[in-house]
Amino acid sequence: MPTYNLRILLESVEGKKTSYITKGGTVASFVNTATDGFALSASVAYGRITGSVSCSFQNEIKFTGDTDATKKFKQNTLLSASLSGSQNTGSIVFTSLDTEYDRLLRYKFIGEKVTNTLGLPSDQWIYTDQVRLPVDDEANIFQGNANLGNTVVTDTLTFAGGSDVNSDIPILIDTGSDRYIKFVDERGISEVALRMGYDVDTDTYEISGSGDFTVNIGGVDKADITSINGHVTASGFIFSKNTDGGNSIITIENSNTDNGTDKGVGVEFKHYDTAGNSKNAGKIIAGKDSNYGTIGAPNSLYDSNLQFFTTLNGTDTERIRIDSNGNVGIGTSVPTVALQVAGNISASGDIIGNRYIVNSTVSNITQSFSSGSTIFGDSVDDTHQFTGSVLLGQVVQMTAASSTVINTFNTSSFQTCKYLLQVTSASNIQSSEMLVVQNSSSAFNTEYSQINSGLNLVDFTTDVSNSNVRLLGNSSFISCSVKFNRILI
Repeated sequence: MPTYNLRILLESVEGKKTSYITKGGTVASFVNTATDGFALSASVAYGRITGSVSCSFQNEIKFTGDTDATKKFKQNTLLSASLSGSQNTGSIVFTSLDTEYDRLLRYKFIGEKVTNTLGLPSDQWIYTDQVRLPVDDEANIFQGNANLGNTVVTDTLTFAGGSDVNSDIPILIDTGSDRYIKFVDERGISEVALRMGYDVDTDTYEISGSGDFTVNIGGVDKADITSINGHVTASGFIFSKNTDGGNSIITIENSNTDNGTDKGVGVEFKHYDTAGNSKNAGKIIAGKDSNYGTIGAPNSLYDSNLQFFTTLNGTDTERIRIDSNGNVGIGTSVPTVALQVAGNISASGDIIGNRYIVNSTVSNITQSFSSGSTIFGDSVDDTHQFTGSVLLGQVVQMTAASSTVINTFNTSSFQTCKYLLQVTSASNIQSSEMLVVQNSSSAFNTEYSQINSGLNLVDFTTDVSNSNVRLLGNSSFISCSVKFNRILI
């Protein structure tokens, strides 16, 4: 936790210089926030001032000298301190002493954090004379009220920690030169850590910090900060926050309150053309999938989607959408399944799925097979060529002793069909092959190679109905199962 110190410098009329500090030896700092917190009573502050120990006289911000704990501030004969009012909220009064011939000329306090809290001037000489006009190079002193016209300060303008600026201060910019308020860090080589003002070279107003120091802009997430208007220009823009157990988030919010879904919020990208004009370069938008009604209202839903756009010929076009159910649409803005693609799919690796369904004509499918006597691709001279359609493993259950449609195919697509047929009923079995041809109005068939276990279970015929060739099964047995494989040409 931080500690803050206070030094008091005293100088007499005859030039005697003494100094006291609340740090040194076994004496604690004026305030240690680890033990004191951020508030002291008036009596504690008074005790730490009067208990300050003698130290080297160094008229500079950083103290590097020695201390002497045997001599205390309360023992000096130039300046005294007294507590006035309450022990908790009273005030400390400093009084110049005149008990000796060599009286106090001036004094100052060093320790900006403490002086600002106590309302004391920091690093500024305080003279006992209200008006002093020395004949040498010492500063002229005037204390009291002044009404001035034009004032030129050629060295340093200092405001005490408890002073006020009770007015608007216009800073006039004639754009002929730079005008800045600068905060200069003097811990090492003097360096501008933060500045705000006008840059004549770029004709811009700016607030900028040095890369050698940490510059924070706080309060922009508070309720009283409503907006940041204008452009933020940077070659790199980093939002950084150390977050453990959560997320470091940039929030972009659309504050429109109606319940329509025709709006979104997101990030838009731009590029400049060669003429210096800003042009579209894509965007990412969070849109609405529902109405975002009032919390607790009937049918109030809070569902959103993500839309990804690229730019073609200057127009942003949606390419990918992820809806509130997690469905992904590529080339379509309304995905109805987990992944829906409008267009071709090309993959250099494997495509693996539990089911493969084709809803249109397939011109070419290349497959890889392991070797085996009945496996495609097990030999360089192993050729399997199909022209038409192959339908494998269909089963039709006949539940009545009547004519049943076993299978159909369209007359405009195929002219020839070969069936491999198997019929079972209880322990009986029948197998045969059948060739079928059609001429749009009639179907012709021949059944051959029939074999059975002793009973002919089903008689097969064909006809044409509504532009479809039908394979019909007729049986006098109830509950026959017909299984077939089909090749269409």
